Amino acid sequence: MKRTAGLTLTAMRTNGVLWVEFPEQWTQGSPWADRRVRAAASHAIDRQAINEAESLGYSAPTGNIVPRHQEFALAIDPLPYDPKRARALLAEAGYPNGFEAGELTPFPPYTGMGEAIVNYFAAVGIKTHLRTMERRVAPLGVARQEDARRFRRRHRVGGATRPLGSKPSRRARAA
Repeated sequence: MKRTAGLTLTAMRTNGVLWVEFPEQWTQGSPWADRRVRAAASHAIDRQAINEAESLGYSAPTGNIVPRHQEFALAIDPLPYDPKRARALLAEAGYPNGFEAGELTPFPPYTGMGEAIVNYFAAVGIKTHLRTMERRVAPLGVARQEDARRFRRRHRVGGATRPLGSKPSRRARAA
């Protein structure tokens, strides 16, 4: 795209920041409770490569959940991509062979980014499984398949489920 004659791409900054959340960091005994493990996970992610792949390099990697261009935001640089340091931190925290971290569930449409993060984690020994969700189910936080089925049954139009934002067919509206 960047080489297309007559086409100019310009960066547009939004207030969106994406991050990996570790809710188990507050659970005693969880690997995520150790700050070194969280730092290892941060060192394992190549933010610039994800930036290039997902937004053609127009995103601004940050170390804060508040966008740095917002007034009064604390500009924190992200930890550098350093898989060697990530492995050393995991070993220091007592996980020399890594650990099983469960599922990573990216919200749609960020599954490509989720796949990259799962692979970066695996490269340093943090084993995660990517779990994708349908667009309609994701915002509701429906985690179990049974709940998702019940949700889809409740939101049927003319006997067929429809994706978020779509309109039912004329036949279904007439019924």
